Amino acid sequence: MHSPGYYVHIDTEQIFVGVGMWRPDSEPLSRIRNRIVDKEAEWLRVSRDKTFSRHFKLGGQTLTRAPRGFDKNHPLLVDIMRKDFIAIKNLELGDATKARFQQKVETAFKAGTPYMQFLCKAVGVPF
Repeated sequence: MHSPGYYVHIDTEQIFVGVGMWRPDSEPLSRIRNRIVDKEAEWLRVSRDKTFSRHFKLGGQTLTRAPRGFDKNHPLLVDIMRKDFIAIKNLELGDATKARFQQKVETAFKAGTPYMQFLCKAVGVPF
């Protein structure tokens, strides 16, 4: 994925919604990591926000040690080591057939908007 995106996944075994970037190339990945370092307070505000956290869990793969050029003792090293900047909200299998499914997805995406804005600014795409 070349830019942050919103995602709805529906199959016979799982349903979830997601926001963020899955496996960004090295350039946008570096830009996200650098923005986390440069804008620590903003990153903490969007990634630890109560509304965001009620809907989403950060996921994806991470490195086993600090990426080259980053302080191995940085207080946000766990986030800097991410390979993916995705956040997932798992839903029940039956949710997709309920009348309020669209509203549930829209509510989750709204909660993910500040996170998406942070990522868009980092990679230089308009939101």
